[in-house]
Amino acid sequence: MAFLGRGHNSPRLSTRIYVHEHLGDLFKRYKDTEGGAIRYGLRAVKDNRKRKELRDTDYFIGVVWGDTENNQKVCDLFAYSDLDPGNWPGNPDVSAWVIRDGVFQRENPITCGDTLLVLGIEEEWRRNCKNLREYLSRDPYLTSDLKVIQH
Repeated sequence: MAFLGRGHNSPRLSTRIYVHEHLGDLFKRYKDTEGGAIRYGLRAVKDNRKRKELRDTDYFIGVVWGDTENNQKVCDLFAYSDLDPGNWPGNPDVSAWVIRDGVFQRENPITCGDTLLVLGIEEEWRRNCKNLREYLSRDPYLTSDLKVIQH
């Protein structure tokens, strides 16, 4: 299993956070490790969303994990923009950023293969929704091998 969980925020922030199983002990201080990782990801988006680079974002997908080598909490952040409601589902632009211990930056590599699989599933799911609001209010179902289960 690659992901422990997934969380949402209020519709105002338009964010979905995934928690990768690779957390190490970095979120151990929380009673609920998964919940603590989700809160970290949402806080990372909230604290950085007004940055010039993210201002025109329609929605975010973040993946939280622990860089145990450097002892850092990490959120790989994908910012989706250029969605035209009159041309739904369209083909959004995607920018990738990394937030390490709350510090916003660009880096290479930007993410792992597990996350790329989830981003593809998310995009397929979005294209089958009527609009952004429906997409953000409903999750794609994922099995432990990252396959979508239609509902």
